[in-house]
Amino acid sequence: LRTTPMDDFLQAIIESAEFSFTGRTGRDTESKFFDNGKQKAKTSIAVQVSKEHAHWFTVEAWDDAALQLADVPKGKVIRVTGRVHVERFQKRDGTEGIAYVIKARTVEDVYGDAFGAPAAPAPARRAAASAPAWQTRQEDPGEDILPF
Repeated sequence: LRTTPMDDFLQAIIESAEFSFTGRTGRDTESKFFDNGKQKAKTSIAVQVSKEHAHWFTVEAWDDAALQLADVPKGKVIRVTGRVHVERFQKRDGTEGIAYVIKARTVEDVYGDAFGAPAAPAPARRAAASAPAWQTRQEDPGEDILPF
């Protein structure tokens, strides 16, 4: 696959910065354990950018971050911090595809619940609004368009 110098430059910038994304998981996390004791966890998240559109990212985590991601079920709202890796590939129709993989450093449950527990009901979220700012839960970013 061919790239231009500008493509390479932009990819280098994207891959050298750390980003935080908040989105809803699109599938249950897959975990793998290796003979050397390492763990890898992988899922996908939808990050809503407008009422009608969301961007999908693959989230990949190793070691401590993999432990944080390991039990995250489909539909959970999480915040992922890490570097974005740009993967170029050739689609079946011969055109170039680009996938963005977040190499997670940390994974957090936005609502502060244990990952195995169901999300707090709406009244509990509203009650949290009266808590100090550092304890306040964020509103769900994606109930309108996400298919789960």
